[in-house]
Amino acid sequence: MSLHPLWALVAVRSGVGKQRLAGVLDPTQRRALVMAMATDVLAALAASPAVDGFAVTTADPDLAALGAQMGARIIMERDGAGGLNGALEDAAALLIADGARSLLILHGDVPTVTPGDIAALLADHETGVTIARADSDGGTNALLLTPADAITLHFGKDSCAAHLTAASEAGIAARALAIPGLSADIDEPEDLRQLAAGAGEGRAALLARELGLSSGSAAGDDERDCSE
Repeated sequence: MSLHPLWALVAVRSGVGKQRLAGVLDPTQRRALVMAMATDVLAALAASPAVDGFAVTTADPDLAALGAQMGARIIMERDGAGGLNGALEDAAALLIADGARSLLILHGDVPTVTPGDIAALLADHETGVTIARADSDGGTNALLLTPADAITLHFGKDSCAAHLTAASEAGIAARALAIPGLSADIDEPEDLRQLAAGAGEGRAALLARELGLSSGSAAGDDERDCSE
């Protein structure tokens, strides 16, 4: 059964954001980091041959302009969308109406993702739900759905387990993977230090090094549930 058309959808939150990094970055630096991370994620999607198209949902005009410059379809977040899940559901509905069979949802703060990581997420996925789980907090850093509306979205605290539960309740196949470039999002100062210490050459990693941050560790690459 074909996954195609396969569309990717990137959520990029508006404003300065990343308040938990306020102790190490000022507002201008946090803004630059958000833009750099979004650039890295979109570049990985643009270089992924299995992705038929990619879109950005945001309420931020500057981030929308960045996405358009990189070839993304822009879906502006409507007022009263109901937070992240509401904005993603709105955007997903538009992509599905235009023919998307599969949907790959990525956050805009996973700057270490590579085309190889995306290929690893797609490997052996035929139908149902595949999750790239966050190492640190039980979250979902990427969610692959076939069909594109297979489950209701539950991004937020412990979302990996919530997505697996939703798949189970819907009676569809589901798995959660630890994929190196999709295991760590950038929320805490230590996340930023690990990004700076890694071998990545993306814009966000270079920015982190310019800011003089260091120290870190690598993620594993196994398959397991979200109970840890």
